[in-house]
Amino acid sequence: MNSLDKVLVYLERMPWWTILRYVCVIWSLCILAFAPFRQFTVDEFEAIHSAYHIFKGHEVYLDFFQHHHPFLYYLVQPVFWMCGCSTNLIFALRYLMIGIFFLTCWGTYKLSLLLYDGKRALLSVILLQTSQMFMSTVIEIRPDTPQIACSIWALYFIFSYISKSHKLLDLCIGSFLLGCSFLFLQKAVFLISWMGILFIWMIIQRKIRVKDVVWAFLYGFTPIVLYALYLIWKGCWLRYIDLCWLLNAAMSYVAPWKTYLQALRENTLHWFYYFFFLIFGKKNQVIWYATYISCVLAAILLYTPCSFPQYFGIAMPFVSILAAAGLYEIFSYRAFVMAFVVLFTCANPMYSIYRAFRCSSDSDIARVEYIHSLTNDSDCVLDDTICGNLFRDDAFYWWFFSNGMRVYQTMRDYPFDAMAVIIAKRPKVVIPFGWKDVIYRDEFNKMYEQSPIYKEMYLLKERV
Repeated sequence: MNSLDKVLVYLERMPWWTILRYVCVIWSLCILAFAPFRQFTVDEFEAIHSAYHIFKGHEVYLDFFQHHHPFLYYLVQPVFWMCGCSTNLIFALRYLMIGIFFLTCWGTYKLSLLLYDGKRALLSVILLQTSQMFMSTVIEIRPDTPQIACSIWALYFIFSYISKSHKLLDLCIGSFLLGCSFLFLQKAVFLISWMGILFIWMIIQRKIRVKDVVWAFLYGFTPIVLYALYLIWKGCWLRYIDLCWLLNAAMSYVAPWKTYLQALRENTLHWFYYFFFLIFGKKNQVIWYATYISCVLAAILLYTPCSFPQYFGIAMPFVSILAAAGLYEIFSYRAFVMAFVVLFTCANPMYSIYRAFRCSSDSDIARVEYIHSLTNDSDCVLDDTICGNLFRDDAFYWWFFSNGMRVYQTMRDYPFDAMAVIIAKRPKVVIPFGWKDVIYRDEFNKMYEQSPIYKEMYLLKERV
């Protein structure tokens, strides 16, 4: 036996799958250690402030503007009760989102285990946790995070019914979770629609009983119908339609191809394995169903008006499962080759994700504490940038998204004079990002002076 043969024998005997499990665990611990303290985004502060409104007893759509579904804001209320309106709350919510992210990873593992085996299930979790576009948003305080978790577990129970158990209870649980995912964000309507088409196809093929589909329909639409009845009872159904559907549809966003190119650039090999499986992978009927779901979800940017990275998140668990299957089919002939390829595939994305997580949130927290220190519970703030006002009431109903308000004015008769509201409400702090014209008004300059610390902030003069 020559030296090369000895090296190959030595490599073959190493417990590579155990090593990959340790890699997955260590990387998960790194995420848990660094992700909570990454800098915050505008969307996160929007979610926290919306939840604050609910905490104060305000009614969504009626008392404050929002163009998303509000289930997350109700879900986090226990955290408000425990932590109060403080910076500790912000980090507690981050930890909650990271916990939900790990719930998504577990759901991905379980679904992959249902479709394949433990080895490919492990690979799917590693690929998911190193998908840069997915990781950049799923640890954030945003409704996308619990929606993705609801969706992946819904699909796990539905595919468990299709492929293994054939228990009506699994189908009903999955359908109910799918309906719950809609309460977090409107975009769940696409997954619900595609699953409806799949059920119709399965009925035509006689792979599922019509009675079972009826039960799935009833369980899936129960949370949606209850939510609609709640909106009608509160008298905000028409405003909900305007803000959550018509306004969003009227907005123009980034071209989808830019987001696709970003995803391909950040995780080129992940997508190579995925496309390899689509073209050459071995598929039974259930895997064909999974392939169909992954394709329609990956194409979500083509049939929605939004092209933000978080819209891609709902597709990534399924993409990672099939990419893992493609990777396994190419390199499974030798375990050490497989392990080296996995480490090579994930090394650069891991480093990029780690660097992003190391961007400190200190400046974000400092702005929140600064505004909090200048105001009390009875004061209001105008913060159109959502960069610091988390725990004070707003001067405007349309407290952020001023560009959206201008689009809304083209849809409905909605006259608005920002200066008149500022004079009437006298917000203690003004950050007029979308209303910069007011800083050139004499009335404004008589009332406000520029902050010595943050030049974009204007503070109400004490003598006024």
